[in-house]
Amino acid sequence: MAAPLDLPTLHTARLVLEPFGPQHSAGMFRLWSQEAVCRHSGPAEDAAGRPIRLPARTPADSDGILDFFVRCAARGLGFRWAMLEGPQKTEASLHGTEEKVLATRLRW
Repeated sequence: MAAPLDLPTLHTARLVLEPFGPQHSAGMFRLWSQEAVCRHSGPAEDAAGRPIRLPARTPADSDGILDFFVRCAARGLGFRWAMLEGPQKTEASLHGTEEKVLATRLRW
């Protein structure tokens, strides 16, 4: 097993990238409850391999995706940052890697 990832919070003049955590539940629900987002994402499973219904109908649905990403980082298998904009730190997207591949994914 890979070592857990210790991810920093990154700051720029207009953005903050925070490692994913439970504090991003509301933003995940706003993202994954949109049909346009889910149309091309393919099926989703939680950390136990159970299907997650998409588009998310409740925050509990999208929390399964959030938990999956948090567990991946804890196992050293990949990570996600929440991209936050402006002084209110409004969630703009999620950004990260999977299984330490040098490619990134960006979802709006």
